[in-house]
Amino acid sequence: MGESDLIFKFQSDNGVVEALLIENKIDADAQPEQGERYQLRGHKGKEQGYWEDFRTCILAPLAYLERNIEPYDYEIAYEDIIGYLKSKNSTRSNYRANVLTSAVEKQRRGYVSCVSIAMTEYARKYLEYVSEYHPELRPEKSKPRAEGHTWINFSPFGVEKKMPIVHQIYGDAVKIMFLAQAERYEELSLIFNDFNAHPLVVRQSGKSVIVEVKVPSIDPIIETFEASFPAVQEAIKVALDLYTYCVEKRI
Repeated sequence: MGESDLIFKFQSDNGVVEALLIENKIDADAQPEQGERYQLRGHKGKEQGYWEDFRTCILAPLAYLERNIEPYDYEIAYEDIIGYLKSKNSTRSNYRANVLTSAVEKQRRGYVSCVSIAMTEYARKYLEYVSEYHPELRPEKSKPRAEGHTWINFSPFGVEKKMPIVHQIYGDAVKIMFLAQAERYEELSLIFNDFNAHPLVVRQSGKSVIVEVKVPSIDPIIETFEASFPAVQEAIKVALDLYTYCVEKRI
């Protein structure tokens, strides 16, 4: 499950020992299912008696958070912390604000050097195809990508519903992620029990519920979009079937 960048353990006012598991994302791309692994580490710590409750948090520049769909309980932008520190208007807080500002600027300048031309081009063609032929999936906008940034994101229900559909290319899966809706696990399990278009799994991941369908493997670094098009079409069909089912069931 890996390690957390930072764990802040404390006792709340009601005497409960709690933990905040923090992912500090300043100069690297998200790893597959990283947010889910943070949730698993939180539950493991709870089972082992290290804390009684926990929350997960990602700390990153705003530009990163805008494209993040990993399930964390909280998101905090570096820019918000910088603004808070500057509002204190003290020598120490201004120094800390300047350090964080330098880190954000360095991240912005350095990002270009780790862009993968192959991954960027593959995603561009994928998203353009969906935009033209299946606009109802509302694909994300194309942008420069690092080699490991292989998630293709759709928001057919709107961002506010926190129900993105994702093709996790390296995960060989298409998923609907019901973010911060863990209390709906039983309800969603019953609803998707009638879904017969593809075999699927409904599981709870921390504070979220994941509905997952396996799809054919693709290697976007080695394969061209055209060569892997049949596998792409199958993944898109799964996304469309999941979307249609949710609309019909009024989820």
